[in-house]
Amino acid sequence: YVYTYYAPTGELIGYTCRFDLSDGSKVVLPFTWSNVIGKNSDGSPKQSSKPSWHWNAHGWNGWPIYGAEKLLKNNSSTVLICEGEKTALAAQSILKNCVVISWAGGTSKANKVDWNLLQDRNVVIWPDADSKADRSGNLLPWYEQPGFKAALDISKKLYEVNTYPKIVIPPQNVKDGWDLADAKIEG
Repeated sequence: YVYTYYAPTGELIGYTCRFDLSDGSKVVLPFTWSNVIGKNSDGSPKQSSKPSWHWNAHGWNGWPIYGAEKLLKNNSSTVLICEGEKTALAAQSILKNCVVISWAGGTSKANKVDWNLLQDRNVVIWPDADSKADRSGNLLPWYEQPGFKAALDISKKLYEVNTYPKIVIPPQNVKDGWDLADAKIEG
């Protein structure tokens, strides 16, 4: 799967490419247009003389919002944040009166996104229904699941810009990782 990322003003800023592997796992790689080709040993950006396409996220200034271009066009619509581009597309087809967005990089990058575009907006966050276990095999409580932790990280960032989101508690007794894309498939 290939997902296109735009700046809020509509300019193309890159892609993410999702590869579903035979063992059921996935790999998602960013593909960005930039003159930043990596990092120097001191952590500063390593630059080339002219921009080109790169298989890294160094060209992004922070982790981008998937669907950011829809936010300015629909500035009074409720915003639904869900995990992953695939889920955002499925949810948008179901919830036509909302602007559905996601972010690049998965749950570990939620706190690295600039959420300022959502200042003063009506926001709902719908995390995946994760069922992860600790090292002993005990199911983690819902508030320690990756999706819910990401929702809390996003909420903290949104509080800083005067936005107070609602968080949907996903249904119980569904498969690990269940999301709105699964809801669409299930009808």
